[in-house]
Amino acid sequence: MSVDAVCLRCDWRGSTEGAGGPCPACGVPLFLEVPDRPEIPLPLTPASPPPERPRPDRSFAAPGSEPLDRPPDPDGDPSPPSPGPDPGPGPRLASGESPPRMSPRRLVRQVVVPTVVLLVVGILVALAARPAGGPARPPADGSLGPGHLLYASDDDPEHLGIYRLDLSTGHVTAGQPLPGVTELVPIADDLGSIGITRRNTEGTLEAFALSSVTPNARVAPIASGDMIAWGPEGESVLAVRTGPDVRCRPHVRADVVDLSTWPPQTIPVFRAGRLCGDVLAVALDRDRAYLSIARGEVVRTSWTSPAQVLHRAVPVRTLNSLSPTGDMIVTPVRFLSSGFIPGRDPDPGPIPQLAGASELTWRGRGGPAPITSGGEPIQVQRTLAWTPDGSRALVVGTPLVGEPAIYEMPGGVGEGDREADEIWGIEGPIGGASYDEDGSAYLVMDRQMIRITDGELSRIPLPEGAPLPTGPVLWVPTAPRSRAR
Repeated sequence: MSVDAVCLRCDWRGSTEGAGGPCPACGVPLFLEVPDRPEIPLPLTPASPPPERPRPDRSFAAPGSEPLDRPPDPDGDPSPPSPGPDPGPGPRLASGESPPRMSPRRLVRQVVVPTVVLLVVGILVALAARPAGGPARPPADGSLGPGHLLYASDDDPEHLGIYRLDLSTGHVTAGQPLPGVTELVPIADDLGSIGITRRNTEGTLEAFALSSVTPNARVAPIASGDMIAWGPEGESVLAVRTGPDVRCRPHVRADVVDLSTWPPQTIPVFRAGRLCGDVLAVALDRDRAYLSIARGEVVRTSWTSPAQVLHRAVPVRTLNSLSPTGDMIVTPVRFLSSGFIPGRDPDPGPIPQLAGASELTWRGRGGPAPITSGGEPIQVQRTLAWTPDGSRALVVGTPLVGEPAIYEMPGGVGEGDREADEIWGIEGPIGGASYDEDGSAYLVMDRQMIRITDGELSRIPLPEGAPLPTGPVLWVPTAPRSRAR
C-alpha cells in the first residue's frame, strides 16, 4: 500500500510502499506523514447529552512522588479514580499540549468561594482585634456617674450656648446663651464657677468667668487677644496679641491677668519690638508663659518678674499642650522654603512642618521622651484633656503610617518611651474632652457624649429634645471646688 512519507535528514517527501523503508535519496529510515484531522464545529446547545467518556487524570505530581488525594469532582462521578499507573482509556496529554481547562462551575467552587471565605474571616479577625468598646453602647448599669457635665452646643441656631447635664438624674438645664465657645476650664470656687473662651464675630478670642451655669449668671470679662491660655485651676489667663500678619511682627504683646488677687491685676510679660516668626501656640503655668514660634522653637518668660526676657525652652520643636504640672507635649519640626516672589510678596520666611513623633518634656529640661503606641511613633495633633494631676492625657494622634485615632497617654517625664493606648478611631467631629475625679474621661464626638473608663467606651444618653453637644465639655463636681493652697 502506498503511503506518504518524509525524510527528516534531507527533507525528501513522497510516496513509498509500506512503513519504515529507506529514503531513496540518503538511505535513512523514513517517517510517515499523518494528515491533520478536520475541525468539527460543536453546536452551542446539543440536542442530546454528550456520551459518557472516561475523564482524564488531572492530578500533577513531581516525578517519583505520589499524587495528592483529590476530593470527588462535583461535575462527574463522586468516587475518585482508581489509583494505578494506567488511568484507563482516554486521551492523554502529549508533549507541549496544554492541560484541560477547569469548568466555570468548578472554578467557582474550588477557587472563588474559598477566597471569599478567607477574606470574610480576615475582616472578622481584624474587627475582633480592634480595641473594645464603642460609642453606641449605653452604660451597662444605667447610672451616669457623679457630678455634672457642662457642654457647648451650636447644633441649633435657637439653642446656642452652654448646658448642664446632671449625671445623677440625666436632666439637662440651659445656661448662658454664648455662641462660639472654644474652651471650658474649671475655676476654684472662690474665684468663680467656670472659665470660658469664645471667639467673637470679629475673630478675636475673649476670656470670661461665669458665676454659674444659668441663663441669668453673672459674666465677668477678663481678657481678649489673638490667643488665649488659662493657667492651672483658672487662677490666671494669658492673652497674646500678635499684630499684623508679616514675617517679623512689630507689635507682639503678651499680658497675664492674675485672678488670685482682688481686683485682678494685669501684668505685662512681653513686648516685642520685632519678633520674627508667627506665634503658633501659647501656654501658661503658675509662673511662666510659653510661646511657640514658627521659626521652630518654644520660648518662655517669667510673668512673676518684671524682666520681660524670652528664653529658649525647647529648640526645633513646636508646642502642642502644657499639663497642669508642667509637662509639655512637643513635636519636632523641619523647615520648607516659602516659595515667595521677591519684590511682590512679603517674605514669610521658612515654613515649619511637623516631622517625626511627638515627645514629652518637662519645662524643656526633662526628657524628651518619645510618644509611641505598640512601639510605633505617634504624632499628636491635638490634646483633648489632661487629668488634674497631669498623670494622663487624652489626645488625637496619628502613627507615622496609619489613620488618626484617640489615644490615652501617660504623663510624667522619665526613662523610656511614653506608651499610649489606642482607645478608638475618629468617627466624626470632636468637640473636646474632660476628666472627672475618678479618672474617667468624657468625650464629645459626632454630636454624642461618650464616657471612657479603663479603655471602655459607653454612650451617655441625653433627654429627648436636649441640644446635642458639639463643642468643648467640662466635668465639674457636685460639691463646690476649693482652690489648692
